[in-house]
Formats: sequence, structure tokens, C-alpha cells
Amino acid sequence: MSNVEKIADVPEVNQLIALGKEKGYLTYEEVNDVLPANLVAPDQIDDLMHLFGENEIDIVDSPTKDEKPNEEVDGKDSSSSGTSPTETKTESVTIDDPVRLYLREMGTISLLTREGEVEIAKRIEAGQNEVISAVANCSVTIREIVTIDGTLKKLEASIFTIINRGEPEEKTEAREKAEVKKFSKNVKNLVGQEKKLNKLHLRALSIKLSEKMRTKLEKETDTHHKKLEKMVRDLDLNNNVMDLIIEKIYEIAGQFREAGKAERLLEKELGRSLADVRKLAKNWKNQKSVKLPSSKVITKKQYDNHTKTVLSCRRKIRKVEKETSTSKDQLLSTVRTIARGRVKDKTAKRELAESVDEIVLPGHDGYLGVRPGHAPLLVRLQVGELSYNMNGKRHAMAISGGVLLPMGNPMGACRLAISAGVRSSAASRSRRLAAVRVEPMAPM
Repeated sequence: MSNVEKIADVPEVNQLIALGKEKGYLTYEEVNDVLPANLVAPDQIDDLMHLFGENEIDIVDSPTKDEKPNEEVDGKDSSSSGTSPTETKTESVTIDDPVRLYLREMGTISLLTREGEVEIAKRIEAGQNEVISAVANCSVTIREIVTIDGTLKKLEASIFTIINRGEPEEKTEAREKAEVKKFSKNVKNLVGQEKKLNKLHLRALSIKLSEKMRTKLEKETDTHHKKLEKMVRDLDLNNNVMDLIIEKIYEIAGQFREAGKAERLLEKELGRSLADVRKLAKNWKNQKSVKLPSSKVITKKQYDNHTKTVLSCRRKIRKVEKETSTSKDQLLSTVRTIARGRVKDKTAKRELAESVDEIVLPGHDGYLGVRPGHAPLLVRLQVGELSYNMNGKRHAMAISGGVLLPMGNPMGACRLAISAGVRSSAASRSRRLAAVRVEPMAPM
């Protein structure tokens, strides 16, 4: 079973897909709320986005507002005629004139502009920043960075395998020592900043504060969080190191989930928590058994055995919290934020560049294959089948003519604008294909 098929079998993912198919989109919050805490690794997010793409589900910042399937114009329902304005425009141009058809269709297809690319780039950056912010404010990160500092001091690793600057051509022992010294100083300051934050958190928990004082303390805490985040960024850790830290966070999240697994299974079986069962049994003062709303009967002895199971789970969780110096709730919140940031990042990247391996088109002089890095050309299309390979999957549609025009853009890729008289159920996909991007080939 492939990874995509495994993810597709997850009940929460099926729930998201069903909701997305119904609405045509999902919001980041909807994905974040339903997504399991253990489904956040980079390859899992890739597979999840692939699933959403296959089901034509868009991921958006917020729900579409005032969306009306059938707009009324001058008091009339435009759907009553059975054709949309776009279809009417297209049909007014004969399919024997593909150049005119191309120009008319291009007016209805929204290609990605430079401003659009900038907007998507900002969304990618926002997703990455959300991930970095969550990682920076996690106590596991600080502990891992301190460990890295220790390996550098023992000369067990090179500083240039840790930071983004990379190993210089003229590497000298003095230069490496200077970089290590600078890194160690920054780590020391980072640890000091974390201690300040911990004191603020303890103060908020241990002292009864007025509303004014609590607001002031929250602002102070937020300022220190931002300072901590900046310190982590200033260390300039490379992507490999950041990924290793994130994997460590996932590993601890897995320990928490494993420790609490028995309690979760028990609550699923009972359909409620043991606290709710105790309330139904009125604290077991005069009852030997209680009937749950699901018609299941629980005896006092069974309840006591279940309580032992739950207490054992919670002892294991406290043990993990003590060993990792982080609370379960804080860590799982970090994992969810990382997942949300990665979903935003992957969604924006998918929108920016859908990878097409090859497009085969019925040209005037025969079929033509267009691969990444193809030279610019203008081709008149004739009746036939247009096919393309995207993410290892072949797609095809019947066309009755048109024009192929690769269009250069500032990012060095080639956008294929294809317009044709489509005569198949794949008409909706033809419009999306008009904004497909083909990444250039690497230089030979």
C-alpha cells in the first residue's frame, strides 16, 4: 500500500475530503482542527496535498463569502438560459478560426501575473515563518541547539555543516574557531532568554493578577517570545538541522500519543470520558453499575479497572514531560502549528507550479511533444487528443483546434497557454491547463 493510500484510509482525512468535495475548498483552520497530530511529516503533507489536488479541493485562508452559484442580472437568473456568458462568447467564434478563438479564450483565462507570483511568494514565506516561529518557541528546540553547541565544542562536527554559510574555499582552523565561538555565545544568550520566558510563565501561573497587570504581563511575554524567535533565526541554522529538530519534536509528540493511547481507545469505546461516567454514576455512592447513553452498562469494578488504566497512561505522560522538559499540551500545539504552516507552504507552492513532465498536442503537421525547457514556439493545433503527464499521472482531453503559446515570465519558467474548442467532459480541466507551469530543464 502506497503512502497516499495509507493517508487516504485515515478517517480524519476522509472527513476532510468529504467536506472539501461538498464545498470545493477547505480552510487552513479546518485542516488544522481535524488533522491528526501524527500526520505532519513533510512527505505526509506532500501526500495530503496530492490527495486534495486529485479531488480538486482548494486550500484557502478563509471561507468564501457571499458566494452565489447563480448570479442574477437585471432581475433574471443567468442560469435559466442554460449557457454561461463565457460559453456564449466562445460559441460566437467558429472553431475553424483558432487564432480568434485563442484571443477570445485568453480573455477568459486568468494567468498568473507578476503580482500574482509575488502574492503567492508571500504566502509561501508566511507558511515558512509560521513553522519557524513554532519551532523557535519550543523548549525541545533549545535543548537540541544546546546539544549541537556541545558537539561543536568537542570538535565532533564542523560549524559549516550546521549553519547556512557553508564551508569556505579557504577554510582555516582560526576561522572555524571564530565561528564556533560566535555560535556558542549566541546559544548562551538564547538559553538566558528562555529562562526569562519561563519566569514570566511561572509568574502568570502563581500570582493572582488584576486584568491590567495580566494584560501587561502578556505583552511582556509576547515581546520575549519574539526576541527568542529572532535569536533562533540569527543562529542561521541550515535546513537539514532545522528538519532534524522538527523530527525530534515529532518523535516526542509520538511518545505522548503512545503514552495516552490506552486512554483514547477507552474513551472511544465508552463514547465519553471516565469523568463523565462518574457523573452519571453520581460518584458511585449508591450504585453498583450505570447504563451509558450508548446502552452499554459499566459496573463499579470495571470503572475501577479503567481508572487504573487511565492513571497509568497519565503517569507515562508525566514521565515524558519530565524527560523532555516540555508539557504535552504545548508540544502538541507546536506540532499543529508546524502542520498548519507546512500546509500553507505546500498549498502556495502547488498553486505556483504544478509540475508537468510532458504535453503531447495534435499540431498542424502532426503530433508534437513539449517537455520542460522546450524552445519558445507558436503552434496551430488541429482536431485530436491533447495529453499531458502531471505528477506521474496521464491526463487527456479531446480538442477541436486552437493555439499553443509558451509565455516567458520573470521566474524563468514557461507557462503554457492553451486554448482550444474542447468537446469532452474534461472541459473544466482545459481551463486549468491554461495556467500550468513547466519548470525549465537543468543546464547540461
